[in-house]
Amino acid sequence: MPTLRSFHRSDVRLLDGRVRVRQELNRRYLLALEPDRLLHNFRVNAGLPSSAEPLGGWEAPSCGLRGHFVGHYLSACAAGDDALRERANAIVRELAVCQDALGRDGFLSAFPESELDTIETKFEGAWAPYYTLHKLLAGLLDVFRHCGNRQALEMTTRLAGYLRMRIERIEPERLELMLHTGKPNPSNEFGGMSEVLHELFAVTQDDSYLKLAHVFDRAWFLDPLSRGEDQLTGLHANTHIPLALGAARRYELTGETRYRDAAIFFWERTALARSYVNGGSSGPHPAGIEKSVGAEHWPEPFKLARTLTPKINESCVTHNMMRLTDTLFRWTGERRYADFYERAYFNHVLCMQHPADAGRYLYDHPLSGGSRKTFGHATDTFWCCYGTTVEAYARLAHGIFYRDDEDTLYVNLPVPAELTWKEKRLRVEQRTSFPDEAVTRLVFRCAEPVKLKVNVRGTVHDRTWRDGDVLELALPTSLTVETMPDDPDLIAFRYGPLVLAAQTDEELVVAPDSLPVSSDGANFTIRLSSGSQVPLVPLNQIVDEPFGVYFRVNRAAAPG
Repeated sequence: MPTLRSFHRSDVRLLDGRVRVRQELNRRYLLALEPDRLLHNFRVNAGLPSSAEPLGGWEAPSCGLRGHFVGHYLSACAAGDDALRERANAIVRELAVCQDALGRDGFLSAFPESELDTIETKFEGAWAPYYTLHKLLAGLLDVFRHCGNRQALEMTTRLAGYLRMRIERIEPERLELMLHTGKPNPSNEFGGMSEVLHELFAVTQDDSYLKLAHVFDRAWFLDPLSRGEDQLTGLHANTHIPLALGAARRYELTGETRYRDAAIFFWERTALARSYVNGGSSGPHPAGIEKSVGAEHWPEPFKLARTLTPKINESCVTHNMMRLTDTLFRWTGERRYADFYERAYFNHVLCMQHPADAGRYLYDHPLSGGSRKTFGHATDTFWCCYGTTVEAYARLAHGIFYRDDEDTLYVNLPVPAELTWKEKRLRVEQRTSFPDEAVTRLVFRCAEPVKLKVNVRGTVHDRTWRDGDVLELALPTSLTVETMPDDPDLIAFRYGPLVLAAQTDEELVVAPDSLPVSSDGANFTIRLSSGSQVPLVPLNQIVDEPFGVYFRVNRAAAPG
């Protein structure tokens, strides 16, 4: 355990191509954000002077989630190049000044302690303070892990110690009320606390963090999952995926198999029973009782046909589902996890960013006919999905290469990238212009021959590789039709792993025998019942144009 391992972040880099262009745009955005503006709310909360112009949206001084993006920002920068890591270190130095100025047993936040008092006593009335503190803890810990910054680790332990003090003084009955998230849009989205505290235990081996992490492993949610019982319907999706991530990390650290079972069953009932064709999930509450405008809840399993509102597919949900999928793939090596990761990578993650305007990202991703994407503003939005997206784009090189304990190389995504395998004194370059061509090539660079198994999409190539050897492989390019599980007359099309979108604002109705056609094997069109011939393009190439993914089959148009 685990059967597979990821390579270190510094061992994999993207090569020229569409994906690298997207990552570079994200990098430019991270560096363009002014540190003083990011730090403004922290300094004000600590009683320190700040003349910076406050950021807007969910980082505005009046917003309950202020500070959340800064945690994501630290994680994204820590996963980047030297310039980004130095930016992360600089932010940490200034946050340390704020933590010292607060002088209250390690408390650090952009909001006052009174927000925690409110959530502990009224169980609502504050907007997700533990959610926000989790992002800060995770960001600080990432700066330690990826940048070697000991100050960041000290700040993490001080803040975690402060939270432990607060939790330990709460009676069990009140704690249960504070940490229950079964209602729509819960005020206290604390789910990620379990994962980050388990990670802190892994780093420090301090049992007090393991004990504190377990406080956030809620039995009402995890125990049914460990027994194979699906009670997810109606729950707020992105509150609870982090709970599954925490359970998975607990299993890795303690070997308690019920947490493994809970994580796997959770994935199956989300990825396989509640996900759209693009790998995203979350939609309107099945009882129509969400508090927010966004559709962020889970429907009944395999009942998605009536959920296609403009507010589905929250970006945070897909990001966290991919993190869980990565974990389960490393445990098992099962192809179903690699396939889901690939689907979400190409058809949701690569859709989250405006490709021509740095700092504009998506919250939701609609799929019905006549949809349009709604992108935020670089300094006046900062939805939760801004934070997860800057992290996701910093991690675009992740998920391409893995290895097992027998030194088999796994290649899972057709993305131009270079792997440096230091122990084997080997470099592997993946060269592909997918989807423009349905081929990928692996080029091996080594001073001496290397005996190695290479597993590409489940096909194993076992040989001794020499410098300059090239392994060329055809990529799957079949056209497939995917139906809604509860409505066979609602369909979508995929070309290999790519979801195809109709680039039109027309109603997407087709005759039963209508299928996409292509004159060159790549560029597709489809005839609608209206008679229009409309282009189909990869969903991740849609930006500002009207589009739709799901088509309604008009049975009345069938011959005879």
